[in-house]
Amino acid sequence: MNAITDHLHLSRYISEIDRFASDAGLHLELCRDFREFRDIRSTMTDRSPMSPIFDPSITDVGPGNGFWLKGTDGDGKLVHLQATRRSDLIDISLADHLFELRRLYRLPGLDMETDVQRSSMSAPALQRISGSVCYHGEIWLDESLRGKGLSAVLPRLLLALVLVKWAPDFVFGFVPTKLAYRGVQAQYGYMHVEPGGILGQKSTEDAPINKWLVWLSRQDLMHLMRFAPGLEY
Repeated sequence: MNAITDHLHLSRYISEIDRFASDAGLHLELCRDFREFRDIRSTMTDRSPMSPIFDPSITDVGPGNGFWLKGTDGDGKLVHLQATRRSDLIDISLADHLFELRRLYRLPGLDMETDVQRSSMSAPALQRISGSVCYHGEIWLDESLRGKGLSAVLPRLLLALVLVKWAPDFVFGFVPTKLAYRGVQAQYGYMHVEPGGILGQKSTEDAPINKWLVWLSRQDLMHLMRFAPGLEY
């Protein structure tokens, strides 16, 4: 595809999702103030704590390297969140990056400081992923809107916006084993999934915690944009 065709595919892809969300009664807003994101997440006591990688009081996330999506319903009630952050991994693999910043990538149920060893990041792609890399996380949709196809199209919207803004070499995230078995990564638009993105165990009595790595290359992202998801439902 040439640049003009790529632009048309992206514009169509984004407009299809925006129309799909609007028809479902969802208003979407692209946001850059991670202080607001942190404040919103701190009120969501029914969810696991926010990943510190998106906390501007802990790390340097902001408009230059991240953004997030907020969705509200017709009454202004918050019903959707997700976020992304870009990192430049020059001469370093994603495996090394995650280990060095393991406290910032803390995941629910796992103490990244004490429970994770370097050898526990065993997914093969972790050694190959480098360059301009975006982390995609904090995906949440209120129960009132589930079952309408939004769980699939909203993460793909963020992927499209990431491609427009940064055209990164890779985008990655993590999903729990239970969700990986259900194929949630395919709903989100991810073409690659590998067990052992992060492995951990709190004690010898506890069952191992296995966070599956999901990822896309830039070429995968461009291919995904050829298929406007609003047409699939």
